[in-house]
Amino acid sequence: MRPFILLGLCLALSNCAANHSIASNMSHVAHVDLPEGVSIRIENNVSEDIVASVLRQDLPSLLQRTEHWGALKEDVVIRIHASTAAFREYVKQDHPEKLDGWATHRSIDIQSPRAAGVERWRDQLRQVVAHELTHVRFFQTVRLQEDWRRTEIPFWFVEGMAVYTAQMHPTRTDWQGLRTALGGTDLRLLLNPSPVVVRQRSRLAYSIAGVAFGSIMDLKGRKGIREIMKGIAAGETFTDVFRRVYERSIEEVVRSWGVQIGQDF
Repeated sequence: MRPFILLGLCLALSNCAANHSIASNMSHVAHVDLPEGVSIRIENNVSEDIVASVLRQDLPSLLQRTEHWGALKEDVVIRIHASTAAFREYVKQDHPEKLDGWATHRSIDIQSPRAAGVERWRDQLRQVVAHELTHVRFFQTVRLQEDWRRTEIPFWFVEGMAVYTAQMHPTRTDWQGLRTALGGTDLRLLLNPSPVVVRQRSRLAYSIAGVAFGSIMDLKGRKGIREIMKGIAAGETFTDVFRRVYERSIEEVVRSWGVQIGQDF
């Protein structure tokens, strides 16, 4: 579900060592049992590719990075595909630009970054899986099995949570940092973009989502986000639970974001 990768630098030298330390004679299917009583199945559809072994090695840290958004309640399968064509054919998604991963409440599909020739493929693997695993935790916690895009939950919240959680940078972009990139585009068009806008400006839309979610985190931290998720799971609308938790409407908060980039709604 993410069309771009914000590559971090802190793990840039780890890939070479990984190539030598992980055995290549692996099974095409591996199971990882979790303390919650569920399991993650890793299906590797790439012959002689060590990505699945690396993923299994990195999975504990990725689970820890995303654990704030709820315990996994159902088994999850992670499928690694050999090519963009195979990946897109499996997930059946016509998405703009490059699509790195796709998640449902019980599955994650990714293209092997190593098979795709990505230089820092282990960094990308970690970030893509962390992004998609965030989605899985969110979907399971709020009991959402349908496509979230058919709900009223805004793009900036769902994708912003995943971008914010998966980013590897020690610092994050703020609204001022996006002011130039936005130009004269109305911020509201990118916070909850239409399919057409996503196709035209997907990178910017995902960047804005990450900043918007970070701004909400600055208000009440993880506790506030978890209250939002608890309310959705209980049947509250996103609009109502947001107002209850933050004592402000979504429109008021969005206007405050606009002020920071010189836009008056």
